[in-house]
Amino acid sequence: MPKAVYKENMPKEEQEEYALYTRWTKSKEREKIKKYEEVDVKEIPPMYREKLAKLRSFRSWSYNL
Repeated sequence: MPKAVYKENMPKEEQEEYALYTRWTKSKEREKIKKYEEVDVKEIPPMYREKLAKLRSFRSWSYNL
């Protein structure tokens, strides 16, 4: 069984990535974008199209939303 990795034991780069992910999961923007998870790109408001296209290119974006 793997040991838990605590934030204070992570390298600085990983701590920054963890903080970024945490801010993303709690952001209002994430909630707005999540509504368009299964919607065709043409039906998405222009201000979110580029962000959604980038997230969809990661392939696992729906698991992180």
